[in-house]
Amino acid sequence: TIPDSGVEGDFTNPAVYTVVAEDGFAFQDWTITVTTVQSTETDITGFTIPEEAAPAVVNAVDHTVSLDVPYATDLTNLVPTIALSAGATVDPASDVAADFTNPVIFTVTAQDGITSQVWTVTVSVLPNTETDITGFSIPEEISTATINTLDHTIGIDVINGTDVTGLVPVITLSDGATIDPASGVSADFSSPVIFTVTAEDASTTQDWTVTVSVVSNSETDITGFSIPEEASAA
Repeated sequence: TIPDSGVEGDFTNPAVYTVVAEDGFAFQDWTITVTTVQSTETDITGFTIPEEAAPAVVNAVDHTVSLDVPYATDLTNLVPTIALSAGATVDPASDVAADFTNPVIFTVTAQDGITSQVWTVTVSVLPNTETDITGFSIPEEISTATINTLDHTIGIDVINGTDVTGLVPVITLSDGATIDPASGVSADFSSPVIFTVTAEDASTTQDWTVTVSVVSNSETDITGFSIPEEASAA
């Protein structure tokens, strides 16, 4: 046999082997063609978005990808980078913007150009973790409340003579947050009052201290004047 058996050969193209009979005269050419079988794998092996809050969860059994992004992320124009099985392609393509407002179907086609697999990608926006009081007002106030977001304190002045034991504040908060005591509920502000804001995520909290001050009387009126000897009221 030419080439000899057991000798390395290049099968990039069909190779011709010549078999010579025992008599040394008769021979026959044989053409050997080696074909590489293309991959049928259709896996998504990686999925990333610049805005992601944590690595994606790729489920190779259910063919799903789950990904979280921070609160307020715009889902309508996210650009994923997708890693695939060797030689595979995906539609929609990697590095192309897509709208993830609802789950998106990605179809992976294997290297063989025939085998395909549908994957469902879901991007979820995480709940808001903000615990801000963005507004605080009382009908008796004489000026807008001072809100200190660093110290988490609020100062507000009310008119002289105000009964601070039953004031009803109107409070605005970060999106989705709640507060205790609640907005619109009467509270006793004789001393500073602690308000606890719980974020939309239901676990992040922040205490705020609200102090209501009664402004000293600035009136300078004489409301009465009399003398024992007066002939009539002044």
